[in-house]
Amino acid sequence: MVNKDRLRTMKIFQGFSEDDLASTAQYLVEKFFPAGMVLIRDHVIGEGIYFIVSGQVKIVRGGIAQGETPIAELGAGQHVGEMALIDNRPTTAKVVADGAVVTYFLDRIKYRTLLDSHPTAAVKFLEHFSKSFCERLRNANDLLLKERQMTAQLAAKLETPG
Repeated sequence: MVNKDRLRTMKIFQGFSEDDLASTAQYLVEKFFPAGMVLIRDHVIGEGIYFIVSGQVKIVRGGIAQGETPIAELGAGQHVGEMALIDNRPTTAKVVADGAVVTYFLDRIKYRTLLDSHPTAAVKFLEHFSKSFCERLRNANDLLLKERQMTAQLAAKLETPG
């Protein structure tokens, strides 16, 4: 059984009513992952969202030929897999347990059922996901700008006779 009091400590569930917390907890399944185990494979339709209870996961892109590039690390209180719930498209990265990880998992079908039966929870989820996407987009924009500036500086140095 998923502990609704544990949910309350996670940022995504702050602002949920007691009823919405209790209802959400009923739809969640606790899952354990040993170090190195893949939670989410890349380029497949995602199955649902993982709320990280304890431990840490690495999000990586790439493959065997070019190696894997770490994109992000997430820990307790954070979540991963929400994009698949929203757009029903293949995943863009692989998520791997970095040490032992405990999660609460909400599959796509139960997520839809929860949203239909608890509209206030639906609004809270979508509000949180929107804020999360905005933060990630801002970070990606900052990285892109830095990369372009570094490329321009390198090009200028290469063009300057030494």
